Amino acid sequence: MPAFFGVIVTVVVGVVAVLVLGIWGFPFTLVIGALILGYVFTARKRDGSVATVERGGNPEPTGVPRKSPGGVETANQRQGQT
Repeated sequence: MPAFFGVIVTVVVGVVAVLVLGIWGFPFTLVIGALILGYVFTARKRDGSVATVERGGNPEPTGVPRKSPGGVETANQRQGQT
């Protein structure tokens, strides 16, 4: 029987917590969201590159694919493995 009361108490505490955090959490979420937006917009006024993602354009070169020169060995061949 005590386990049943434990489940009931847990459910009641959970419902109360959701109601309290839902009522108090929503205004705090709005205030924190407004502060973050204000910070981002202020930072973008000072420097336009803040919170921007580069898109398009040519990617940076990573090397040119080409045939290897003659006589080049693989790493395994250099170690005596075939």
